[in-house]
Amino acid sequence: MTLTEWIKANVKDGVDVTEAEKLVADLNPLKDVKTADDALAFIKRNEVLVKALDAETARRVESHDKKYQEEKLPGLLEAEREKIRKELAPEETEEQKRIRALEEENKKMRDDQAKGQRKAKLRELAKESGFDPDLAEDFAVYGDDAEKYIEKHKKAAERRLEEQLSEELKKRGAAGHPRGGDVTPQNKREELIQSYNELEKSNDPNKGAKLIALKGQIERLPKE
Repeated sequence: MTLTEWIKANVKDGVDVTEAEKLVADLNPLKDVKTADDALAFIKRNEVLVKALDAETARRVESHDKKYQEEKLPGLLEAEREKIRKELAPEETEEQKRIRALEEENKKMRDDQAKGQRKAKLRELAKESGFDPDLAEDFAVYGDDAEKYIEKHKKAAERRLEEQLSEELKKRGAAGHPRGGDVTPQNKREELIQSYNELEKSNDPNKGAKLIALKGQIERLPKE
């Protein structure tokens, strides 16, 4: 019930309430608000209403942004990506597809041929240097740098074998069991040569690599 309705209901019959209605109307703070500009001007005069309006505006903006990101943005991004894709790679005709397929097939054949030739070359080089030919093939993936990586791998393996052989020679010498039957090596070089000859006659599965390592050690020692 409004104040005007309450007055009409509680005054005596026949009493003129026109003036009361005017007074009540004057009490209404929104009586002069006729347009949106009037409403904004009224809100700006009240700090509480300003804060409420700012909060509601922020909430609506956030809600709009979230809805835009979830519903519209993915579609717009996909459309833009499709547009860029078509600009960079226009739809191929059947003839263009056929030509591209032939070019890709020819390239694969050339790559396979080059890889096969590289593997064959690496196997030959491996045989010459005492390197495992099957292992050498794996280095074909390095392309033109394959030989460099093989050499690097071989040197590292030789260093490890030399260390192992040196340790083995030390252990045998310390145990008082010189190799070569009754022949006692007169110097380090002769000792290594004896080890080389013994290893060459053995069935050691790593004989090839070890022989290379021993040969390297022998060549570095001066002849007496």
